[in-house]
Amino acid sequence: MSSREVRLDSTLARLARMGANAFVLSVGVGGRIATANLCSYLHRYGWSGLIVEASQELCDRIQASAPGRTNVTIERIAIGSCDGEVELLATPKAEEVDSPEALRGMASFIPVRAATLSASYAALQSQWGRPTSAPASRLAPVLSRHGVNRVDVLHVDAGGYEWTILEQVDFTGLRPAVVRVAWSYAPPGERVLMARRLERAGYQLVSRPGELIGLLPGADEEVEPEVTCEPGDIVLYAITYNAPGQLERWLTSVEAHAPELLRLDRKFLLDNSTRPETRDAYDQLAARFGFSVLREGNLGINGGRYFCARHFDQLTDAWGMVWFEDDMLIAGPEPTVCRNGLPTGVPNLLERARAIVSKEQLDYLKLSFSEFFGDHHINWAWYNLPEETRRREFPDGTYRTKFYCSGTEGGLSYLVGEVHYSNWPSLMTRRGNTRLFLCRSEPLFEQHYMADAFMRIRAGELRAGVLLASPIQHDRTFHYPADERKEI
Repeated sequence: MSSREVRLDSTLARLARMGANAFVLSVGVGGRIATANLCSYLHRYGWSGLIVEASQELCDRIQASAPGRTNVTIERIAIGSCDGEVELLATPKAEEVDSPEALRGMASFIPVRAATLSASYAALQSQWGRPTSAPASRLAPVLSRHGVNRVDVLHVDAGGYEWTILEQVDFTGLRPAVVRVAWSYAPPGERVLMARRLERAGYQLVSRPGELIGLLPGADEEVEPEVTCEPGDIVLYAITYNAPGQLERWLTSVEAHAPELLRLDRKFLLDNSTRPETRDAYDQLAARFGFSVLREGNLGINGGRYFCARHFDQLTDAWGMVWFEDDMLIAGPEPTVCRNGLPTGVPNLLERARAIVSKEQLDYLKLSFSEFFGDHHINWAWYNLPEETRRREFPDGTYRTKFYCSGTEGGLSYLVGEVHYSNWPSLMTRRGNTRLFLCRSEPLFEQHYMADAFMRIRAGELRAGVLLASPIQHDRTFHYPADERKEI
């Protein structure tokens, strides 16, 4: 993540402090109501705004998602190059045609520019779309009618027709702190025009997958700088329960295959055990390997993860944390591969992970591509999202993980993208810890953190990666009764 991308987060944070005084202008929702048009910010922070959308069904959905909101205005109108009416291709209402749910409310100017790049828009063009008309207007009369004379965040998503809208924005009068343009389907020539227009208006540009972002210089000056540490201060946490022998197996694997973890200055063992007779054995292992023991009763797995997050937050000079369960062993250096054909032996795991997180400015880096129940080919957050969100965020019906870029560090390859959160070991930074765990006053189940992380990644609030290696092996030989398992 570049410094300008970090500035995006800090600018939005400053606007969040303004509460309902921050104003959002969203032109087109592109079918992704919760994130793409910043409705998530409107709901979360109570911002006011004007949402302009040509599809009546999408306008109705937005209205239903925010009942009683008086500071958000929604108008059904298409922003075009002239006033009057415009022809659209739109999916009929559900009571008229039994179209796929993911296409409900979808509309596009004719021709459908996005059809060559999007399966959903292709289906709209070839099968489900019906010609219809919608009121149309240039942008200025719409803003005048609603008394809009200040915009803090401008969002544009119009299925490939974004330039028609952006060229009408008066950047001499309206000076949004943030401009976000979803330009996946815009022709290359118009992408150049949009970037040049923002640059000439004095914006600094950030290009993310599918999105052009313009940041007004100085818009984040009111934000207090985040407390950061050099990427060297890492804290190790391990959680255990009623089985000193299992912890010893984990410690032995770490000592043999990732000894740099044991050389960290601060290492904490969270002992969730309910059997007092295990205490001495745990204390001896902790002393032998240099761990400080934390005991708060049986917090459960997710309760323990949340406790460690809050404990880490109090260590204000620490930069990152690594968290293990006692059955997540480190694989040996022998040249073996996981079921996905990726190496399991990763020498100098921690230092290479640290370098990747620092280089890519990640909030968390998963340390294993393959996990016990699955892997990162699939975005496991899909299973834990509401059905409506699934249809909106995965409109093509698949839930494969989307990756933005790849890289290598010291011969170790990795991917950056929509990497699902799970309780498998990761290197998490202070910022990632704050955004994922500390925004709530009590712990959640793992699946809830997974869904929340997905939405935050989609909204640009988290940046995640995963190694193209599988050095973590789930291996439990000391078992406890299943009915003793506790999540929170």
